[in-house]
Amino acid sequence: MNDTIHHMAIADWGLPLVYSELEKVEIENSVSIVAYKRKEINSVEELSLFEYARYMGNSNRGDEIVMEVDQVNPDARFLHITKTTGVKFRAKQYLVFKDNTGYVVTFMATPGTYDKNLNAFEEFYKNVRFE
Repeated sequence: MNDTIHHMAIADWGLPLVYSELEKVEIENSVSIVAYKRKEINSVEELSLFEYARYMGNSNRGDEIVMEVDQVNPDARFLHITKTTGVKFRAKQYLVFKDNTGYVVTFMATPGTYDKNLNAFEEFYKNVRFE
């Protein structure tokens, strides 16, 4: 999706279904890449703040969203999302700022499927090029 009004583009994919013992259902996790070309984003830190605000703006009142910096990679973030309905999500994001464009590569999963697909996401990310 190319959104010229908000100066962003999004591409997303579903991963193969995996069964979650915790949720007792097959779940399709997602991987997305968002690219921003906005004047107010000039660094990874500004990109992180902008992305957090986007998540908050798309959430319902009462949803809890916690973003933490990865201690191993300062350009990566962990998200923990709890919806008011009780549904929970875990995410890992890689943030890149290059050539005046901010990129956010996100893996989104449930608590029961996060660890099952994290390695597949890490392998995917190793092959992403920002050119």
